[in-house]
Amino acid sequence: MKTSEYKKSFRTFLLFALTIIFIFVASYKYLSNNSEMWLVLAILDLAALAGAFMVLLWSKNVENEKDPNSDFETEMISKNYALIKKFNLLSRYSNDIIILLDEDLQIVDINQKALDVYGYTREEAVKMNIKDLRAFSVKKDFNQLIKEIGDHDGLIFETLHKKKNGYVFPVDASYRMVISEGRKYYQGVLNDITEKKGNQQRIERLRSIRAVSSGVNKTIIRVKSQRVIFERSCELGVKEGLFSAVWIGLLDKEDKLSAAAYNGIEEQDVQTICDFINSETEKSDPITKCIFTGRHQIVNRPNIEETLPAFEYKSCAVFPLAALSRLKGVMVFYSETENFFDLEQIDLIDEMTSDISFSIDYLEKEKKHRKSEEEILRLSRAAEQSPVSIIMTNNEGIIEYANSKTLELTGYTKEELIGQNASVFKSGYTTQNEYQKLWDVISSGEDWSGEFLTKKKDGLLFWEHASISPIRNCIGEITGYLSIKEDITEQKNREIEKNRMFDYSLDMLSIASFDCCFRRLNPAWKNTFGWSELELKSKPFIEFIHPDDKEETLIAAEKLMSGEEVINFENRFLCKDGGYKWLSWKSLPLVQDREVFSVTRDITEQKKNNDALVEAKERAEEANRIKTNFLANMSHELRTPLVGILGYAEIIKSDFENPELSHYAERILKCGNRLKDAVNLILDLSSIESEVIEINKTDVNINDLIVEAVEPFRQEAESKNLDFTVTERFDNVTAKFDERMLYTLISNIVNNAVKYTDKGGIFIEAKIEISDGKKELIIKIEDTGIGIDKDNLSMVFEPFRQVSEGIGRGFEGTGLGLTISKKFVELMKGELTVESELNKGSIFTVALPLEEVYGIYGIDRENEKSSEYINKKLTTLVIENDPISISFLRIALKELCEIEYTCQGEEAIEMAKIRNYDVILIDINPGKGWEGMSVVREIRKLEQYKNTPIIAITAFALKEEEEIFLKNGCNHYISKPFGKQQLIDYIGKLF
Repeated sequence: MKTSEYKKSFRTFLLFALTIIFIFVASYKYLSNNSEMWLVLAILDLAALAGAFMVLLWSKNVENEKDPNSDFETEMISKNYALIKKFNLLSRYSNDIIILLDEDLQIVDINQKALDVYGYTREEAVKMNIKDLRAFSVKKDFNQLIKEIGDHDGLIFETLHKKKNGYVFPVDASYRMVISEGRKYYQGVLNDITEKKGNQQRIERLRSIRAVSSGVNKTIIRVKSQRVIFERSCELGVKEGLFSAVWIGLLDKEDKLSAAAYNGIEEQDVQTICDFINSETEKSDPITKCIFTGRHQIVNRPNIEETLPAFEYKSCAVFPLAALSRLKGVMVFYSETENFFDLEQIDLIDEMTSDISFSIDYLEKEKKHRKSEEEILRLSRAAEQSPVSIIMTNNEGIIEYANSKTLELTGYTKEELIGQNASVFKSGYTTQNEYQKLWDVISSGEDWSGEFLTKKKDGLLFWEHASISPIRNCIGEITGYLSIKEDITEQKNREIEKNRMFDYSLDMLSIASFDCCFRRLNPAWKNTFGWSELELKSKPFIEFIHPDDKEETLIAAEKLMSGEEVINFENRFLCKDGGYKWLSWKSLPLVQDREVFSVTRDITEQKKNNDALVEAKERAEEANRIKTNFLANMSHELRTPLVGILGYAEIIKSDFENPELSHYAERILKCGNRLKDAVNLILDLSSIESEVIEINKTDVNINDLIVEAVEPFRQEAESKNLDFTVTERFDNVTAKFDERMLYTLISNIVNNAVKYTDKGGIFIEAKIEISDGKKELIIKIEDTGIGIDKDNLSMVFEPFRQVSEGIGRGFEGTGLGLTISKKFVELMKGELTVESELNKGSIFTVALPLEEVYGIYGIDRENEKSSEYINKKLTTLVIENDPISISFLRIALKELCEIEYTCQGEEAIEMAKIRNYDVILIDINPGKGWEGMSVVREIRKLEQYKNTPIIAITAFALKEEEEIFLKNGCNHYISKPFGKQQLIDYIGKLF
């Protein structure tokens, strides 16, 4: 029996004995008169007391005879008992999470509050280590915290714990070290601060939104520019309001949304959202709902239907902006936190957007008021500065106002006119009946316009065009009249002159009504068709049109009546003698007068000439087609036999042992190849001159093509003991070219060089030059041959010409090679030039523009380092998202580099922090989340990568792309596609 249990038994015995004595004393009082009952009770009490004493002695004996195997367990329990008992007393009813840990951080005991919070049973908990309760992100730092607990006699800190269901929550933790029975223990008191943190975040959000609202109100008070208010509001929302992005969109007259200001979001993303909102598709996003309902929309956890393109968010709020009782736009707030917006925040934002709406309302009203005042002032100034006369009278015709132009035109002063009746301007040439009609019109409230012959103060007459309108008060009563009059004397004179020109014009001039009848015609019509003006006016002009042209003529007439001009319209018009003539019309609609003015010409002879030209053109096209077919047939008929000739000659040469036959076959091959080359050149030239050749551009590896074009001539050059050198100052460059044309022009020039050189050599150099951002392929072919006299340089590109011509010429050939080469270069928008000196040699230079260049160029191969000089494997980080490219790089560089790779920009940065790489290869777009140049900039911030070679891998090789790479931290770049040796040599240059 344990010591504590023995003591407990003894206390029980003592209590029992006292109880017996108490019963004995009490019974004596009531049973003293009955001696027999008292005696029986006394005997029973003594027996019970003796029995209890015997039980106590038995318990002692049991203790002395306990099992020796339980010593260790008993010792451990006794050591912890006091501590656990104390722990239980302190933690049983506590509202805090209380955990007791041993020296190995194993859980010794845990209170009920902790079990309720974490969701474990006591049996599960006491088998766990405290690290099992901590969130993954904070596990690694706990050993250091435990050390600090011992160093500082306790420690208070904030961390993250994890429940049984995996839910992570923040806690405030207080740990202290406890020594019991010579052993270390750690007692932790923890509090779940999820609600506290939420309240802090909520308070912080409310504070930040109040700061934004305050800043917006200050801006509204100080600034009178709507644009500035919008931009400042968005800026404050991001900087002060803890929003990830804020933007404002305004609606136009057609209710199309466009961005007015934005912050925290790219312009193209806002434009994408506006395009989506403005599309005709059905939508249920918050912006569309806000525009449709005019009420704010809150999304604290968006689903697919509520999301918008180009911008991801966890929470979104959209508030309407209204002015002058009309929805003007929306203000949109984004947050990267779910459930960001609560009722208090929504109320604050609602107040702020109401203030912005008020500023819009106020500024628009102020703008209208200012515009109204400016309009009145402008009208006043316009009236005084107007080039036409303006007069205002009362409803009886008495003049109350006359502008400066009226005074200038009539010769009166303002004092002389004010108070006079408007009849002061009567000339006497307008009848009283006409005046009465005018008065009847304007007094009935209608506008009147017409022409007057008016009299000045000095009696001179002039023509005026007048428009008179009634002036009404606010209840619609006529209080006066406004007369606007323009001096049209010169116009009337011009009209008279125009009538003279109309009558004497050689072109047929006409004015027709919209009902298709002539109203006026000049004499040229009668001279052309024989009809009198009266005959032409007597019926609709459509009846004079050729039956086959009537439908198109009516369509043209409809266009004119809709206000559209008709130019160069052709139809046939009936002559009085029964024949038809072709006419070309240029017609202008006068919509207000419902008339059409036309200038018409007789083009009968021109049509005959055009028909002859069309016939000639068709004959020429047919001849060209026949020539094209001829070339195609000749190409087939000439080349097909050559296949047999050359093929069988090659078989005979290689398969027969007879030397004589082999010699004959070799001669046949040589002659056949010469004939084939001649046929190819002649057909190429014919195709060029017939303009039937087409440029077919494809991706061409220039290095491979140059080698393929020149190598067939190496053997012939070496047989003449000539040097034959090819230098290419670029590697694996691919560009857009017509492969056949490029191959042909190179081989033609090299063929000429070998043909005309007997000593010295042939030197071929290819390079890429960059000037003003433009790239050119330069191929220079130099020989030490016979050269060309300066007087004969002009003929080298002429067809069928050689410097050595005639019966006694010393060289074979058609004289077409250089001609075709030059034409091919010109078709590819390039240039072919020649420099030559007699008996010293020639230099032919081809310059071709490059399109879509890929590869490495600008290489000086003599100065290149070889990868053989590298005496160690280079640690290399490859940032690339294409598995095939990664596999190729690993295989290509396995002897040179120890490669690690990733396709994630963020992971690449972390890898660079952990290990110092010798070289980094990075694709400019390595994968989701990071853009390549952003990764380079982050890596360059690390001290150990200030001078590390970083090579950009790109599919582009333009000059502007190179500048972007170098500005953003890359030392070098290499364009796709590239070969294994090319890549090894390129990296070898860097070390």
